[in-house]
Amino acid sequence: MFGLGPLELLLILILVLFFYGGKKLPSIGEGLGRCITEFRKSIRSQPVPEPGKESASSPDLSRTGGSLPPGTGRQGEERAEK
Repeated sequence: MFGLGPLELLLILILVLFFYGGKKLPSIGEGLGRCITEFRKSIRSQPVPEPGKESASSPDLSRTGGSLPPGTGRQGEERAEK
């Protein structure tokens, strides 16, 4: 668990209590719980693409090579010979 032992977790809890106070701690926990719940819902609601089907948004990668003549740079500039 990220190399955090019980003493480190207790120290983090004490620091959070010191900086935010005991009154704000429940609202911080509630907000964190809501964020985690919304994140899990968004992950579950995304469709999983099937391996055999191509989506309309995927680019056609079969025509990518050979668009520049040999010896030219990215923008069609000549390469400097060394």
